[in-house]
Amino acid sequence: MNQAQPHKPSVPTAEAPGSTHARPLLAVLLIVACNSLGTGAVMNGIFFLARSRHGFNEQQNLLLGLVLGVTYILGATGVGPLIRRLTRTSRCSPRAALVWIHIAMGLLGFVPYGIEQAWGIWVFAITYSPLTGALWPIVESYLSGGRRGRDLRHAVGSFNLVWASSVIVSYWAMSIVLREHPPEWLARIGLSGNPMIVIAVLGAIHVLTIIAVLRLQPAPSRHLTDEHEPHPPVYTDLLRATRWLLVLSYILVCALNPILPTRLESLNVDAEAGVRIASAWAVSRLALFLLMQRWHGWHGRWRTTIWAGAALAGGFALTVLASSVGVLITGLALFGVGVGGIYCAALYYAMEVGAAEVEAGGKHEALIGLGYTAGPFIGLAPWLAHGGGFLSEPQIAPMIVALAVIAGGVTLVGALWPLRSSQRRSARQSEQ
Repeated sequence: MNQAQPHKPSVPTAEAPGSTHARPLLAVLLIVACNSLGTGAVMNGIFFLARSRHGFNEQQNLLLGLVLGVTYILGATGVGPLIRRLTRTSRCSPRAALVWIHIAMGLLGFVPYGIEQAWGIWVFAITYSPLTGALWPIVESYLSGGRRGRDLRHAVGSFNLVWASSVIVSYWAMSIVLREHPPEWLARIGLSGNPMIVIAVLGAIHVLTIIAVLRLQPAPSRHLTDEHEPHPPVYTDLLRATRWLLVLSYILVCALNPILPTRLESLNVDAEAGVRIASAWAVSRLALFLLMQRWHGWHGRWRTTIWAGAALAGGFALTVLASSVGVLITGLALFGVGVGGIYCAALYYAMEVGAAEVEAGGKHEALIGLGYTAGPFIGLAPWLAHGGGFLSEPQIAPMIVALAVIAGGVTLVGALWPLRSSQRRSARQSEQ
């Protein structure tokens, strides 16, 4: 959105008296922390749980990832228009919508635990994922409402640190439950025997998170453009570029997550250690988020887009083709740096160029959903070719890399096009 042509807000907005902030940031961050535990366990870790509980193979996990991605897009793209319609025709506010979403997510958390058959996983994925896609745009609108510039960068940095930390916690919590011989204290509190207890516990956390949701005001604040300088024109170009790379990053994340359990098994790593090793990219992403919160020299510069994209591609290739655990961990760490740099930049520009709208977060999350969808397809297509006799099993991993390179080439063209536009604009301004 161009700052010179303000867009009508998608939801009612409010400002706290005497401040550009709707509520203290702490309430939003508490909501982020609790819900990110679910994101880590479901969108990233459910493949380990499905393999441990129901013996899902690589193809089944990739198909599960595809389902998660498609339904996530539906939730992310539909929530903005839905909220706008509800606020126009009823007394339902964005805060009320968050409450109902948390209730539904909480109840769904008990589905895969209570249903012993594998179809319980599929029912859960189809219903939980769109709710997740709808939740995050609303939360992000509360995060950015009334904030611009340095204040917004600090809020986005805190947001990134909190959700990334929670994802790591969920990985490590799952590693305890997935042990071949879980600790006795888990049995004493009834949390052993069924790894799906992880998702049931997260369901309870979703319900408890409603306490923090009620601390929010009914609707997020708007950006107060009269008190802040407009964003530089290059931000619009950087937003377009980082959005292309954001799609690529989640394509690669979602091509990688479903195959990590079997990749680690092929390197003689057990399930418990495998989950911890798989969290290496989440740890390096967290470190990068911390750096970008403290050091603000990354924003407004094209070089951030370049080094983050290079780390993303290099880390993915190393991970998929690794012949040892050490190389795989190195690849995952480099991959996390790329994912973190792209995500932080894309979210900041989306919130800065936008106006605290649910649609601004919805577009951001829908692009993530596109990656959630295309990534598993990249991983699944070589297996389908193998089943049809077109590829041998040793050719599957190189083919995944080849398809990822093709996807990378397409998104790279999309990312470089705004750079060309930015250079042309700078040249015209220099001539004047």
